Amino acid sequence: MKFGFSSYSFHQRISTGDMSLFDVIDWVADSQGEHLELAVLSNSAQNTIPTVESDPDYVRAVKTRAADRGVTRETFSTACCGFCARARPGRICRGVIRRIRRATGAFRAG
Repeated sequence: MKFGFSSYSFHQRISTGDMSLFDVIDWVADSQGEHLELAVLSNSAQNTIPTVESDPDYVRAVKTRAADRGVTRETFSTACCGFCARARPGRICRGVIRRIRRATGAFRAG
């Protein structure tokens, strides 16, 4: 078991600009935390938490900072959107496609 935090706990500080994701990683490491859950609240390219839409250089920088500070990362993923029941047979609904894209981004983010 690892002692860690969720980026969601820092959502208010991140959204106001008081902290960056790099500051959060440093805070977790300085508090003897070992783990940071990256809770994706938006799939926007401007999102602080890495997603499939994020700049690959930013994703690499986040991975590097966390590794350098000894903080492991995992990404929180939400359940199915509920659109599946309305999808036509044989078609994948848009919600599932969004989830697949988020999972791909989560994999890249580590």
